[in-house]
Amino acid sequence: MSAAYKWLEGDGLKPDVLKLLDYIDRFGVRAVMGRDTLGAGEMQAMITADNVRRAWLSRAGYRDKDGMQNWAQWAEAYPELSEILVHAMKVASDGE
Repeated sequence: MSAAYKWLEGDGLKPDVLKLLDYIDRFGVRAVMGRDTLGAGEMQAMITADNVRRAWLSRAGYRDKDGMQNWAQWAEAYPELSEILVHAMKVASDGE
């Protein structure tokens, strides 16, 4: 979560978990992992990092009726995504 947020903010490289997820989406689990299934922990890590990515991209693309970025309005319109992003920010700032 922390690595995904930091990468999206321009601090560091794309996390391996997001690279894996993108490769699996494109080529399939067998081609990428050499097996037919993913473990629960692998899936959870990928989902968590992807949720941070989706929340960050949603916020970055949000514009109010005047075409301005308004993160407070975005947070009100998308409370679940806002919660994910706020948590990721906190984890990243805590150094985890």
